[in-house]
Amino acid sequence: MMEESRSYLRPRQAAAYLGFSEAALRRWRRQGCGPRFFNANKLIRYRRADLDGWIEAQSGKQAKIQTAAG
Repeated sequence: MMEESRSYLRPRQAAAYLGFSEAALRRWRRQGCGPRFFNANKLIRYRRADLDGWIEAQSGKQAKIQTAAG
């Protein structure tokens, strides 16, 4: 159980992990884009696995853009 709780990050931790600001994460939540998150009693949390998956998806999108432009 202890290891499982470490895989859940607060917005500040998630922002640092991704290299973006908390404001960016907040904006993405409002816009319905960005990494998957969940709301537990008004507490926003991110799973590390979801952040990793989002990073991979963004890398794939960037590669497609570069290939199309290229």
